Amino acid sequence: MALITTVPPEEAEGEVSAMYEMFLKTAGTIPKPMEMVSVSPELMKMQSQVIGYYMNHPTLKFPL
Repeated sequence: MALITTVPPEEAEGEVSAMYEMFLKTAGTIPKPMEMVSVSPELMKMQSQVIGYYMNHPTLKFPL
C-alpha cells in the first residue's frame, strides 16, 4: 500500500492534466517521478518549470 495518493493520468484535472499532456506530447509518456509529485499540484508545477528550463536551454537538452 502506497503512503501517498497520486493522481493517475486518466483522473487528472486542471493544472495536473495540463502538465501530463505536456509530457505526453514531449516525451510520449508520463515519467513515474512526475506522477509521484502529482500529490501536490504546486510542487508538480515547480518541477515542470525546472524540466522546462533544461528543455529550452541553448546547450543543455531534455535527456539531461
